[in-house]
Amino acid sequence: MRFSGKLHLSRYFFVILPIISCMLFGYVLSIIGPDQFEFDFMVFGQSPNEKKINDENSPNTVIISATDGNNNLISNNGSTASNSMKFAFSGTDNQGVTISHFECSIDGQAFVTCLSTNTINVADGTHTFRVRSEDKDRIKDLTPASFRWTVDATPPATSINSAIDGNNNTISSNGNSQSTSMKFIFSGTDTGGVGVDHFECNIDNSKFVTCTSPFIFPNLLKDGTHTFKIRSEDNVGNISPSPASFTWTVDTVPSTTTIDRVINGNKSTITNGSNTGSKSITFTFSANDTGGKEDRGVGINHFECNIDNSKFVTCTSP
Repeated sequence: MRFSGKLHLSRYFFVILPIISCMLFGYVLSIIGPDQFEFDFMVFGQSPNEKKINDENSPNTVIISATDGNNNLISNNGSTASNSMKFAFSGTDNQGVTISHFECSIDGQAFVTCLSTNTINVADGTHTFRVRSEDKDRIKDLTPASFRWTVDATPPATSINSAIDGNNNTISSNGNSQSTSMKFIFSGTDTGGVGVDHFECNIDNSKFVTCTSPFIFPNLLKDGTHTFKIRSEDNVGNISPSPASFTWTVDTVPSTTTIDRVINGNKSTITNGSNTGSKSITFTFSANDTGGKEDRGVGINHFECNIDNSKFVTCTSP
């Protein structure tokens, strides 16, 4: 009986291949160890010891403190007026293996090697910091420590919405009022997002004090020019650098009017209570306003005249 050479070689191939494979497998196993081989071999599946590795070998990372650029301690989910933050953190290993290094991530970016108490600078807004430790066996913390906070370094804006005097008249800034009382309605807007905490008011450059809208000055204002200022403070301590301002003049003293000269149609001067043969007469008159602006008054707006107790109408001199 004869075998062809081709058939003979193929039979040897199927016998030798399993022997070579077993020898290579044993050699690789002896080098890297059975546990490591199983871990690497099951990259695309689930290793039987994977849960054991997660529970027993993963280091644990803790954020000890968070201090902003103003040296204030910030709590998790808190807020700050500073754009910088310093995190102190530490790590321990359940198996007693020394921690090799830490890795940090900010706002979902890739983890990079970092050191405890290094300063992080961020823009206004809400941010999330995460840190994980890695031991000398190159096992990383599977549950990084996380810290979330909001940065608001922008002061709030304040607006005076209306000013109404004691006579229920709406007064414009730099306007005049006959009333010694005034009611201000104001509001504040915080674009940084932490919200307005309170308002502070002052009158005529006095000390700022906490106030609420509407704010009413009772009948205590003296005649003269007054300035009301209002500023807002947000929940992280930012204060409006330029308070909203309103200036107005109180004048409760009537102006005085004087008839200076009376001349009839014959161009003769007529005194009060005298007679004239002319049917025409010319009056020259003036006024003085002592109220309001430091006894200089708010000024004369116009004159009104009447004859024989008729209705007063606007008039000019002469």
